[in-house]
Amino acid sequence: MFKKDPIFWFATSIFILGVAVFGITQNQLWLFLLAGSYLLRPTLASLNIATPLVDERQMSIQYRSGNIAFATMIISCIVMAVYESNKGDQSWEFFNAIVILGLASKALSNVFLVGNYRESGTKIIMGVGLMLVLFVSLENGFSVGTLVESAPWWGIVGIGWYQKNFQERLVVLLLR
Repeated sequence: MFKKDPIFWFATSIFILGVAVFGITQNQLWLFLLAGSYLLRPTLASLNIATPLVDERQMSIQYRSGNIAFATMIISCIVMAVYESNKGDQSWEFFNAIVILGLASKALSNVFLVGNYRESGTKIIMGVGLMLVLFVSLENGFSVGTLVESAPWWGIVGIGWYQKNFQERLVVLLLR
């Protein structure tokens, strides 16, 4: 039993602390501690902090289970948003925010993990601008007011597009 690695013992101690916090205080902090104990190993491995303690099989399992869990969470939040919206409860907006935050986090993580940080910034600028144009369009429909309200966001998209083209021209100019 004592042949476990230090990450296992640290995660186990966080788990025990979470159970103790729940038993003593009945506070919701215990749930965060349990989640932290479960996510400790994959997080350290993803950040390349504990690479000697994680094998490739564990990383493959973590990758697949993480994608399944993410898809389950997003689908659950969408179902709950539809359910709450049909009840007339305003909490559906909270579930929509979770979906948007989750999808944006996944997209930005993928962009950053590619390692091309200059292009990442451009994609983020253009993505934010296009998302805001989409929100304005969905809120107002197609009208002159929509065009006026979305003009600054189109400006942000234009800045991102210009930055992308400027970087490409700069690289070509420097390589001459």
